[in-house]
Amino acid sequence: MNTPHSASNLRRKIKTFVRDLNLFPSIPPSTDEHQLYNQRISTRLFLFCLIVSLTILLVYNSVITITQTVIVLSPTITQYSQLYEKYPQTLTCPCSKISIDYGTFFRIEYTFHPVCYSDFVTDNWIDYLSV
Repeated sequence: MNTPHSASNLRRKIKTFVRDLNLFPSIPPSTDEHQLYNQRISTRLFLFCLIVSLTILLVYNSVITITQTVIVLSPTITQYSQLYEKYPQTLTCPCSKISIDYGTFFRIEYTFHPVCYSDFVTDNWIDYLSV
């Protein structure tokens, strides 16, 4: 097996293939050299534009940043501070309520004085005294 000879042979076959490549043959097939030349030039121009376009798309897709939206429901103030430090330009907090009910963080339990439970403060007793 002679590798320099086979490499040379392979190179010649590739060169012939590229030279004779015609993606736009005429129908019916033509033998006019000028027309074949134009078809081969069109093929080369098409392949060049295709390769350039694919390269541009590949470079664009590798450079573009992808925005991902993550929703954190009811974050703590610590989580919000960490997120704000990391993403100050894009962090949003769409509030669904304008205020927080007092019952969520404040609770009042009251007990009345025993006099307040007595019959001496009812409307019936006050009406009886006014008669």
